[in-house]
Amino acid sequence: MMLILLGIQFVFYFLTFILKTKKNLARKRNILFALIQIIIFYFSLLIIVKIIDLQLEKELYSFDLNGDGIFSGDEITPEQEKAMRNYIGDAGRTLAPITGAVYSLLYFPIAIGIEFLIDWIVKKIKA
Repeated sequence: MMLILLGIQFVFYFLTFILKTKKNLARKRNILFALIQIIIFYFSLLIIVKIIDLQLEKELYSFDLNGDGIFSGDEITPEQEKAMRNYIGDAGRTLAPITGAVYSLLYFPIAIGIEFLIDWIVKKIKA
């Protein structure tokens, strides 16, 4: 899943590079691009967390043989208990909006730096 997040970041920076080579954008737009990037980073992180949550929920409810949403009798197996622990025992998914915001803010200076690096590369290419 982390590769997906990195892939999204790479695509955004590549598109930024293409845009900057086509148009002459002022440096003050670097902050705007960095802000857009951390917003994309934050929502990408939340989407990935939701996908993981849905996968764990699907795995858990695959043990619900009669489809009533309650596990009883033959439905409770060691595999079901492991799936239940995986589903309910991960506080990281619950705290993802908060930790995602913190990571996004920590990522902001890096995003600005990458935008200036892209500017520098574009200048070298155009020169």
